[in-house]
Amino acid sequence: MVQKAPASPRATVLELRGLVVEDDRGLRVVDGVDLDVHAGEIVAIAGVQGNGQTELAEAIAGLRPIAAGTVRLDGRDLSSASPRDAIRAGIAHVPEDRQTDGLVLALSVADNLVLDIYDLAPFARHGSRDLATVKSNAGEKLADFDIRASDAEVPVATLSGGNQQKVIL
Repeated sequence: MVQKAPASPRATVLELRGLVVEDDRGLRVVDGVDLDVHAGEIVAIAGVQGNGQTELAEAIAGLRPIAAGTVRLDGRDLSSASPRDAIRAGIAHVPEDRQTDGLVLALSVADNLVLDIYDLAPFARHGSRDLATVKSNAGEKLADFDIRASDAEVPVATLSGGNQQKVIL
């Protein structure tokens, strides 16, 4: 018999209350969602395509306006956050269509790896990109995530779909 300690309550890290989100046609596709995600949990939202999962994820990430309700991350209200604010708060978004919404195909692998943080230290100093740091970071990420690219300076469009997905992660 396996002995297991009782689960201990963990802090709520993501809290949705009464969340209402509309699609691009203005139709309500998320209607009053309440959700608590606790530290250490992995939560999946499943459903038939077109039933609001994409819009829900976009709203949490600040990519789509919220019609009503609240989104809180670690107690911080992100209900009207911009995508940049959401990123700074620690939210990441992996889009369904990586080539349209997740990458800039003409840019290098190195540049795509810092798309959301290019303006922050250590990748920028006094308003200019630190190219050496961007390149060094790319070398580390290629190794850490086993991204199969001949060089970090090749366009991300030349990578396989799986390797493009690794760049987004």
